[in-house]
Formats: sequence, C-alpha cells, structure tokens
Amino acid sequence: MPLLTFTMCFANIPHYNSITQILRWTLILLTIVIVLEIVLTLFFDLFLIKRQKTGMPYLFKDLVKFAVYFIMFLFVATKILNMPLASLLTTSAVFSIILGLALQDTLGNLFSGLAMHISKPYSIGDWIQSGNYIGIVDKIDWRSTTIKTLTDDYVTIPNSNISKVEVKNFSTPTRTHARIIDISVHYKHAPNNVKKILLKTALETEGVLHEPFPKVFLESFNDSSITYKIWLWIDNFYNYRLIESRFKEKIWYRFKRENIEIPYPIRNVFQYTPETLEESINNIVKIIKRVDFLESLEEPDLVELAHKIKHQIFSAGEVLFNQDDPGDTFYLIDSGHIQVTVKNKCGEIVLVRQMGKYDFFGEMSLLTGEPRSATVSAIEDAELLMLNKEDLRGLLEKNEAIREKISTVLAERQLRTQKSYEECELPDGMLEEKAPKKELETLSKQILRKITDFFSI
Repeated sequence: MPLLTFTMCFANIPHYNSITQILRWTLILLTIVIVLEIVLTLFFDLFLIKRQKTGMPYLFKDLVKFAVYFIMFLFVATKILNMPLASLLTTSAVFSIILGLALQDTLGNLFSGLAMHISKPYSIGDWIQSGNYIGIVDKIDWRSTTIKTLTDDYVTIPNSNISKVEVKNFSTPTRTHARIIDISVHYKHAPNNVKKILLKTALETEGVLHEPFPKVFLESFNDSSITYKIWLWIDNFYNYRLIESRFKEKIWYRFKRENIEIPYPIRNVFQYTPETLEESINNIVKIIKRVDFLESLEEPDLVELAHKIKHQIFSAGEVLFNQDDPGDTFYLIDSGHIQVTVKNKCGEIVLVRQMGKYDFFGEMSLLTGEPRSATVSAIEDAELLMLNKEDLRGLLEKNEAIREKISTVLAERQLRTQKSYEECELPDGMLEEKAPKKELETLSKQILRKITDFFSI
C-alpha cells in the first residue's frame, strides 16, 4: 500500500515522468520497506522473544509499522516530492474524517484494543471467560482477540465487544485456581464426619493441590438435604472438568462404603421378601466358608456373621490401604480384582499378587490389630464384603476352639511368607514349604495371645 501511494505521487509530477525515474524511486522505496521489515522482525521476533524472553502483542507491532510507514510517507512527500506540508495535512485530515466515518467499527476495535493493551486485563496464554466462551488467549491484534476453547476451537471476538462485557481471568494473579463444588447430603449424617470424608477424598484426588489446602464449608440447610461447598485448588485449568469428575467419582464410592446418603426429591419404595433376604444370607455364608480360619464355624455362627457383614465398593485404581497402615478390618472379594504389593526392609518389592473372586485379605489386622503387611489397591471396580473387629468379638469370646483354630491357620500362612519379606527376593516354590512343627506351635501360641489381648478376652 505505501509503495502504491508513493508511485502514484511520482507519476503526477513532471520531473519524474520518465519510466526510469519512477522505477528508480520504486526500487529505493522497495529496498527501504524490505530493510524495515527485516529490522522489525529481528527486533520483535528474535531479540524480544528469544533473547529477552518477552512477547509483544500483534497490536503493538502493527502500530509501530503504521507509525514508521506514515513518517516515511511524510518525509518522501515533503523532502523528495516537495509537496506542501500544510496542504498535505489538510488533505489528510479530510481524508481521515471520511475514512473514520466509513470505518467506525474498525476504529472502535482499534481503540478498544489500545485501551485493553494499556489496562492489560489479560495476556497471551491466559485462561479467560468472556460471555459464554472459555478459552486460552491465543492472539491479540488491532481488531480482535482470538481464544482457543476447551474443545480446541478458535473463537475470534472483536475488541469493541470484549471491552463491553465482563472478562474473568483464571490465570491471574497466579495460575493456581479454586474450583467450588456443591455436594448435598442427608440430614441424618453428622456434619463433622461428612466434612472429614470430603476433605480426605479431595486430598486423594489426582490434580488437586495440597497447598493451598482444600476447604469444606457447610453451606445451607435445604428442604431434604444439607449442602456442603468444597474448595479445590488446581494449577492446570485445562483439566478442571477431569479433576472435578475424578473427585465426584471418588465421593460416590466413598459415600457408598460409608453408607452416606445423597438425597433426591423422589420417593423410592423397596419391598424385600423373606425368601430374597434368606437367599442373600445363604450366598454370603457360602463365601465365608471359603475362608480357611472361618470354615470350622457352626452354621448358626456363620449365619450370624453373614448378617453383620457389610458390602463396600472400591473404584479402579483406588488404594484400600497402604503397607504399615493401622487397621482392624477384613475383606472378602465378591467381584473384581485386587492387587497386593509387599515391600521388604530394603524398600524393594518382593511380592506382587492379584486376587479375585472369593479371595480374602486383612485377617491379621482384624484379629490382632497389627499394621497392614501389604499395600492393597483395586485393579478394577471391586465389590468387597467387610468384617470389622466388633463383628467377630462375640464369636471369639464364647468359643476358645475357634480362637485356637484361627491362630494355627494364621501361623501357617505367616511362616510361608516371612522369608520373602526378610530377604530381597522370593525363591521359587517357597510358598509351598512346610514349617517345622515346633516353630508352628510357638508362633500359633503367640498369635493366640495377641488375639486374646486385642479382643480383651
């Protein structure tokens, strides 16, 4: 555009009527433009970005180029073409008025862009919300702002429009951003217990920061529920939906296990027949009989345990407990698969085992209160049957033979795995080795003493 303007000016002056002169000045101007573009590119793209590690908005680059070209135009028109500066400015003013009327929207975008550049409500790379659009700022020029949305689509918003609406910046003053989630819980659950569960679940959710620490507030008492607000801090806004989804999924599983009810404004009517309940108890009894230290129980005792047993669901990837954690619960697998990992004193993994339907674990913690001897996690969604210390107390208190049988079975199992824990490798066939009878009796008595002490029998 500058070259075309200058060429037309030359063509109207007699002194430069010859084609040779026109070509000469065209070549000079072309050289100046090329040199100017090279200088601007070196300064903005190489010096500022690569060396100074700073960027420059497109709007500012365009304004610098416009100013330089305008100064060049005035210099050529007055010094080379000998055009009067006053008449040139007068003509330019009239032309500017006509152009301004024709380009009102464009100029509005330009000045809005200048105003935003001065106030800087956002910068390139910031996550913002403007109207119904949420995205990362990809480009700011003299006409518009371009953002890349969460669905990887580009949205171009005119500067005059974005300057008139509220803009929410998720990236300032820091990249750490809080997400607020509402959870409604039934009135029958104690607030302190609910808040404790929500906070623990938040800390276990991948993507949730521990600093700042999550917060839980009791927000309101509603017609059929209590609403809690959970504040979770994240530093990756792009994944906020994924992080919130992970948290809500964990809450569902945790509430299911803790028998915490999420109320709905509907009425559910369930009718249980005696046959259905009896069938369920019989199925649980069959599963309990697969446990070696419980199989010797009488039928009434097994039925009593079946009534006390609890169903719990764990999500894929969730850790039930870690090695050396305290505990007093025992689990039977009804569906799904569980992974057991044991580390020796060297910190090396010496045993990795997968467990499936009808397998069980946690008996030492249940019966003696010892810390967990392994880390257990769910490979896939798993439904487990759980017994705790109090569920077993009555049977152990009234039946000494059961206590002795249980201690013997536990001693046999513990001797088979003791060497693999103490050594740094697991020899082939070790689990099938038989322990010496005297060593087995000694360990069995020790375990029996721990059981009686733990249950205060």
